[in-house]
Amino acid sequence: MAITRLNNNSITSITALPSAVAVANTPSFLVRNGGSGQSIANGTTVKITAWDTADFDTDSGWDATNSKFVIPTGKGGKYLFSASLKSGSTSDLRLHTRIYLNGSWVTGNSANITYYASTNTIVILDCSAGDYIEVYGKSDQSSGTTVGTDSREEYFLGYKLI
Repeated sequence: MAITRLNNNSITSITALPSAVAVANTPSFLVRNGGSGQSIANGTTVKITAWDTADFDTDSGWDATNSKFVIPTGKGGKYLFSASLKSGSTSDLRLHTRIYLNGSWVTGNSANITYYASTNTIVILDCSAGDYIEVYGKSDQSSGTTVGTDSREEYFLGYKLI
């Protein structure tokens, strides 16, 4: 917005910026685990591939075939990413939620949980066009666990920061 005149601390006229100057938090996406479930064996870090519900994907960066978000051409910059996984186990375990950039682990969170609890993680990354972001999970429980049984509590999202 451009302020054209101030008079006694009041704004008398405001004009909008030209559309070429407008900014938005895009690209952005939100995918959820629709309830089909995915097993995670004990002590094994696995890529989460059960993201089967895309709520939105503004610039077609979500690659559903390979379960990853790819930074679109010309859309590099700083991005916020967040992911949450929920255990389908009623037993105590340690569940890890991890975010990977171009195949390498960059951040994660884990917690000792019990009875269908969840963990989430969040990170801001400087990304270039073509970079890709994925979510991995790990279970530390002798029988492993299943994630992806509740689409309301498991998600993977991201958006470009202004």
